[in-house]
Amino acid sequence: MRKTLKKYYNELSIPMNERPLLPLLADGSEVIWLWGSGFAEGLAPDRFTREVLVIRTEKTEV
Repeated sequence: MRKTLKKYYNELSIPMNERPLLPLLADGSEVIWLWGSGFAEGLAPDRFTREVLVIRTEKTEV
């Protein structure tokens, strides 16, 4: 079942002001990975995966 990003954020009770700060990866309009939630259904790496993208984040003081 597909959901809008807004609906998903609402279900997770993510405050509106935090939503623009959460990283995500998308292919066009389809979100394939969301920070804290993982991969979209059927898109997680498996034993046939040959390459992965590693993303590291740092918290910085503003």
